[in-house]
Amino acid sequence: MIVLIFLFITLLYLYTLSRNMGEKTTIDLSKKYIFIPSLIIGLGLIFVYIQDSNYSYIDEYSRISDRNTKIRENIKLIKRNIPLLEAKIEKNPNNYKDHVILGKSYMLLNEFSMSAKSFKIALDMSSSDSEILLDYIFVLRREDSKRNKREIIIAYEKLVDLDDSNTDNYNLYLNYLFESNDADSAKKILRRIISSSNIKDTSQYKIALANLQKNTKSTYRHTVKLSDNVISHLRKYENIFFILRGGEKAPVAVKRLSKNQLASSITISDENIMIKNSASPPNEVSLLIKTSENKFVSKNMRTIYQSDVFSLNETKTSEININDIMLN
Repeated sequence: MIVLIFLFITLLYLYTLSRNMGEKTTIDLSKKYIFIPSLIIGLGLIFVYIQDSNYSYIDEYSRISDRNTKIRENIKLIKRNIPLLEAKIEKNPNNYKDHVILGKSYMLLNEFSMSAKSFKIALDMSSSDSEILLDYIFVLRREDSKRNKREIIIAYEKLVDLDDSNTDNYNLYLNYLFESNDADSAKKILRRIISSSNIKDTSQYKIALANLQKNTKSTYRHTVKLSDNVISHLRKYENIFFILRGGEKAPVAVKRLSKNQLASSITISDENIMIKNSASPPNEVSLLIKTSENKFVSKNMRTIYQSDVFSLNETKTSEININDIMLN
């Protein structure tokens, strides 16, 4: 645009110059020493304009514009069709295809929570379609990858069960586990791949497992499984502390999570962020869950849960399922 304005001003100047207003004589533009430089300048400006304006891409820009117009029209159509789909499902809630279409419609509108609900209903009817499982995993991760971890893992398990030879699905599963820092689950999947008779080349997975085992050696590892009701209650507090304590001594280990970091599975180990009171932990400890508005341990924390005593020496790994909480 700037080049065009400059070209217009130049032509206007040359025209005014040729008229030589107020003078007895006029400039003759047909003379070579005036015409040729003017022509070169004009052509140069036109060339610069064509280069800078991406004129050669005008067809591509037109296609992109048409595609965006179609996308906007499709979104409007989807929004109009959703109430019709919901009304149809209300009359016949057992139609698998309608729930899938509704899930995909919400997914295209980035309404991931509603999309996940529709896909879950469809998958409860039939979980044999890998495409729908992948869509379900996608919306769960976009909604909240940490909070939906349990549902995501269940969906990945169903996905790899559909075809034990499909390494692409296994790789997607492993990527998620590495992203969520779930080394134990990643080891299990790697061992499953290595032992599968349907996967011919497992060398890279053997290397990955060896490296993972080397980098995640721990003295102890305890997994805390939280029910939905417990998670819902704990999210009322800003900070949640998972504490391993032996008697009245200082905590063996403390792991703090914010309410947004809570998931259905919490791992406490010497790899995690924690406080250690000695190189040799006590023989017997119990798990306490405390809450606080502060990010540090204090005497004013509220105890929500306390487990039975268990031995760290005898039990290097354990799983504690918490389905209920206590109030003090």
